[in-house]
Amino acid sequence: MPRLQSKLAEIFTVTTWRNSIITDGGIASDTPCVWDASNTFSNPKYNSDFPDEEGDYYLMYDMFAFTNPFTVAAAGNCYTINADKRPVIGTAVFAPNYFGPEFNLASQVHTAVHETFHALGFNDNVIGEVTGGLGRETQRQTTRFYVTSEYATEFARDHFSCPTLLGAEIENDGGTGTELSHIEERTFGDSIMTGWVNRRDSLLSGAELAIMKDLKWYTVNMTAKQPLFWGKNQGCNFGYLPCIDKAT
Repeated sequence: MPRLQSKLAEIFTVTTWRNSIITDGGIASDTPCVWDASNTFSNPKYNSDFPDEEGDYYLMYDMFAFTNPFTVAAAGNCYTINADKRPVIGTAVFAPNYFGPEFNLASQVHTAVHETFHALGFNDNVIGEVTGGLGRETQRQTTRFYVTSEYATEFARDHFSCPTLLGAEIENDGGTGTELSHIEERTFGDSIMTGWVNRRDSLLSGAELAIMKDLKWYTVNMTAKQPLFWGKNQGCNFGYLPCIDKAT
């Protein structure tokens, strides 16, 4: 956790939410929050389990084996401020067969950052609603979804050198937990917030930072982004055309 805290401190800060709670009439429980051995959630009692209302954000974390042996980790937000849907309590759970001193430390930190982003609001329950809705258009023979808010669109258009790009493309595959809760791996390659575990070293790109900035709850340090070479300056066709032309 110290390495995770240090990494998150490089990325962004949050402002106190106590006054917002008083003004906006409290917080709401959106989804259950604590994993148990049966892979289900149950909610903590906010008033008794989280008495410090001066806090900015609570992240609960735990380790246990998931029913699906290929699940590495899972996370989400469970309590949000009523008025603006900002998460104030979240959870992240890690499978012990993928974590420990025998595993690559950098990879473990990257996974922890990935899951913490989910707990902070990088998920399908929050992004579309808070950023003004997901855009969609037909590209590569199917419907694609995009975060079309200011900073996400600005980053995507600049990165790919495509001034007409609708926004930052969101994953449209993988089912619940992956679909619409990650950026598209085919488009953003090694970025840390793609939805698939792979052997490449993931990196913190401007795509996920821009989306977090568009949520407007966090002061995002955009200089924390790492260079993303995948698709850089490849033009509109990089996103619009399939990688393989099946007709040839």
